[in-house]
Amino acid sequence: TLTINCFDKVETKCGTQKIQVPRVLVVDSTYVLTSDQIGSFYQIWFKSGSTIFTNGYQLSWTTQQLHIDRMAKITINTIHNEIAQIGKDGISPKPIHLFAQAAYGGKLQIINKGQDGSHGQNGKPYIQRAAKGANGHDAIVLWPLFICTRHAGDGAPGHNGANGQPGENGKNGGDTAPFIVKIENVYNDFEFIYENIVGQGGKGGQGGPGQPGGEGGDPGDRQGICAGGKRGPMGKDGSPGPNGEDGLDGKVSNFCVMIGSTMQGWCKE
Repeated sequence: TLTINCFDKVETKCGTQKIQVPRVLVVDSTYVLTSDQIGSFYQIWFKSGSTIFTNGYQLSWTTQQLHIDRMAKITINTIHNEIAQIGKDGISPKPIHLFAQAAYGGKLQIINKGQDGSHGQNGKPYIQRAAKGANGHDAIVLWPLFICTRHAGDGAPGHNGANGQPGENGKNGGDTAPFIVKIENVYNDFEFIYENIVGQGGKGGQGGPGQPGGEGGDPGDRQGICAGGKRGPMGKDGSPGPNGEDGLDGKVSNFCVMIGSTMQGWCKE
């Protein structure tokens, strides 16, 4: 669950003095964003075992105090579903912004991953064979002389099968989220780590199998003393279709990490 104690608009009178209660955000389990989350808090608490999946949405939090349970490892993941839906490019997550005047406690990590592109579909197989070859002509007997004037003909070869359908191209992987993490002071062995992982391009689909060759034509009917024909040969199967091309991998977006006096990434750009 995500608990937000929002009392900043509630004022309590104590004599002639007004007290404004600060906002406190508590994250104590797995939380999957369903919309952009932008907010400012006096304190943010990450309880042990809590995880956030931004699911591609923007996460922008500002706080005076960031607290993480001691010995806890808290993860902010940009992607909940590792691979895009069929036929879709991978999602490039929206930005992550985390600003804190002070951070206390355990370890905070951001797994900043672009979504993998979907794989291309394989070429579809043919439902039917190629066309059958023409039948051979029938024999002709001259009656009543019992003279064969034309022997039965052979059936024609079956038609050759068409080449297979091409496999679909794989879709492109998503870029990493641009992010900024700025923490002015750290206490109690607080540690921040991050990992940028671009979305992988989807694999191209395999070309479909060639269409099976058609059956050979039937031999012509023999008559009397005339010789019979032969069934035509099968047509050749079509060649497999071409494979689809792999999608492109995503790119690492600009990021900036400022912890105390240390800086990493594109902070100066």
